Amino acid sequence: MEAMDMAEVNQVVESINSYLQSTKRALEFSVDDSSGRTVITVMDGEREEVIRQIPPEAVLALVEQFQTEQELGGTGLADKA
Repeated sequence: MEAMDMAEVNQVVESINSYLQSTKRALEFSVDDSSGRTVITVMDGEREEVIRQIPPEAVLALVEQFQTEQELGGTGLADKA
């Protein structure tokens, strides 16, 4: 696959921004403190409500649990019989 040049990237970004404005949606990019992963939040632009988060909170919590378990020498799996 061929890499995009800056003009193509700018055109794609403008198209995405245009679409988001027409649907009254906003994107918020952040970094999760515990995992260091990029988080994208899709917001309703009018009511400022979260529509969707990528990755979801549950996935971030699971990643944090696995990291904690590994630091403590565990397997990350529950030890239930």
